[in-house]
Amino acid sequence: MRDKGYRPISPYSDDKFVDLLLLLLLLQLLLLLLLLLLLLLLLLLLPLMLLLVCQLYNNSNHYYTDFYYTDNCYCYCFCYCY
Repeated sequence: MRDKGYRPISPYSDDKFVDLLLLLLLLQLLLLLLLLLLLLLLLLLLPLMLLLVCQLYNNSNHYYTDFYYTDNCYCYCFCYCY
């Protein structure tokens, strides 16, 4: 029996439990989409964050010994080749 004023979401069922499951499924899909968008944003921002950390690392007043040379390349946080 349908309650007064209750309109089912699904045209296939008058059951509130089925409608609740459909709502939960929709909410789960929306949360998954939000998580994927956040992951994509993190992947896009990761090189920029690394570049910022690198600039702070290179602009600090301390001298570090973790640099090395390869053939025609100077590597210090990033590699600069000439």
